[in-house]
Amino acid sequence: MQIPSQLKIKQKVELLEMLIDFEASNKYEIDYPDGQQFLFAFEKSAFWWKFILTRQRACEIFMVDQNKKEQFRLKRNFYFFFSSYELYAGDELIGKIKRNFGILHTKYTISDAEGNALATLEGPIWRPWTFNIKGLDGQKIGLIGKKLSGLKELFTDSDNFSFDIDDSVQDENLRALVLAATFAVDYDNFERSGSTDMS
Repeated sequence: MQIPSQLKIKQKVELLEMLIDFEASNKYEIDYPDGQQFLFAFEKSAFWWKFILTRQRACEIFMVDQNKKEQFRLKRNFYFFFSSYELYAGDELIGKIKRNFGILHTKYTISDAEGNALATLEGPIWRPWTFNIKGLDGQKIGLIGKKLSGLKELFTDSDNFSFDIDDSVQDENLRALVLAATFAVDYDNFERSGSTDMS
């Protein structure tokens, strides 16, 4: 599946979640810049994992098209310190996303199915809503940015992201991995865990 160079990822918030502090399974619309839907994403995880283990929980995020056909599946593994993800197209492993230790940056390595690094994702602590995508030569090839959506975010943990990747990036697997990394950024850095602590 070809991934466009620009997308908007919008988290869908249920009315119940807005009225009371109850977080349902995460759902997202993945849209073209003009608002047309590209994919829809939703989480599947065990009930007790979500409410007991919160951010450290294992889960799967399914990305489906308008015909409800699965295009990608992002598997998030249970972790203590650094999260890791695996992206699949059907039964084929496309690649992996792993968070790394960082002091002044939030860092991720994006690698292929064999573990060979393809790119990095870095978010400076002084710009926590901006994550730069860099190739192996250190050059910026894209950006994942969190966008505030107004008053709704004051009452919920609804998150909106923009996804931009340079047209020169022709590797469709890398494009898919960068799109999947948007969910890693959200789950690891912006999802509430019952406190203000940022894991």
